[in-house]
Amino acid sequence: MRLWFIAKYFEVPQDSFFVTRHYFFSKYFARKGIDVTSISSASSISYKKVKGFAWVRNIDGFKYIVLKGPKIRMGANLKRIISWFVFEYMLARAPRKLKLEKPDIILVSSLSLLTALTAISFKKKYGAKFVFEVRDIWPMSLVDLMNVSPANPAVKFLAWVEKKAYENADYIVGTMPRLDLHVKEVIDKPFRFKHIGQGYDPEFMNNLKPLPPEVEEKLPKDKFLVGFAGGFNLAYKLEQLVEVARILKEKGADHIVLALLGDGPEKEKIIKMAQGLDNMIFLPRVHKNQVVSFLEKCDILVHTLRDRHIYKYGISPNKWVDYLYSARPILVSCSCDSDVVSEVKCGEMLPAEKPGILAEKIIEYSHKPKSELDEMGRRGKEYLEKNMSYEHLSEKYIEIFKELMNEKTD
Repeated sequence: MRLWFIAKYFEVPQDSFFVTRHYFFSKYFARKGIDVTSISSASSISYKKVKGFAWVRNIDGFKYIVLKGPKIRMGANLKRIISWFVFEYMLARAPRKLKLEKPDIILVSSLSLLTALTAISFKKKYGAKFVFEVRDIWPMSLVDLMNVSPANPAVKFLAWVEKKAYENADYIVGTMPRLDLHVKEVIDKPFRFKHIGQGYDPEFMNNLKPLPPEVEEKLPKDKFLVGFAGGFNLAYKLEQLVEVARILKEKGADHIVLALLGDGPEKEKIIKMAQGLDNMIFLPRVHKNQVVSFLEKCDILVHTLRDRHIYKYGISPNKWVDYLYSARPILVSCSCDSDVVSEVKCGEMLPAEKPGILAEKIIEYSHKPKSELDEMGRRGKEYLEKNMSYEHLSEKYIEIFKELMNEKTD
């Protein structure tokens, strides 16, 4: 079985500050006997400039191709959008330029949404099956999270692309558990769907590193530490945590400190909002294999999301993997119905955009016995280890591949 795994933002530990799920899946697909060619773009904040048309290397049993592309910055900007079109141009030329053997299955992971169009053309040209993995619902994210008008021409174009992708996919995979409800709202035809959420790789976790000393020394040793690790972006609306810190000060909860680790387009704004609050600490982004070391030093962890329609389809954030692995209780502020935290009882789901409720809950948890907090965290980590390893999740994908391959031979 020959698989092309295409994802514009596909990063491997050999090169990148980040590591994406595509790398772990590719590694385990290759170990299970699949001939994997993974294709990505150098348009990443992590990658160096590609000389020539592409890098082509063998990594952990699979062929890894990085196509040349313009460097981009974090956040929504014109250069990022231009890089989408550059990637599709390079991708369309890649099979001939790199003399790739034709695929049996093409797996595309969004973003970029435009890659679905290229995959559809490859599907017709090579007689391959097309599997479409959705990690972010576009253009709904633009409308719901960035307040772009549904009448905007770019939104209308992306909605057309999304519909074409769903209509032409032989299988749709969603990291969010109820994506199928959204797909039904977009297309009026039968489709096959499977939920395959975020996962963790035990091998990667076995090589975790400590925090840099200059970061660790900023953490107080005598406080109840509430941690957040991740991107400072619009979806998380971290202004809520600034308000939580203010409420904690007003209530005299001086034993509690919020520590936020990471980077992103909203960070400078959040830091300015928090000026004068001595119960908030802002830490720089660290390597992915150092994040858990930070989380383990916290007493509880928090994750805030905006109160938006898009979350009714469920969530499966990358950060929850690290949160669960750190064996710490988790408080999530989100208006969504389906989640691991409530199911496993390793924390609580709270209403979105209600900083007063979150602050009260943090105070409540700060007075719980350490043994109770440790037990909650243990439940979360046990669930992760039993159900969310990438080796386990790769089997779900392989079931899809086998079903599609059987159809090719019938």
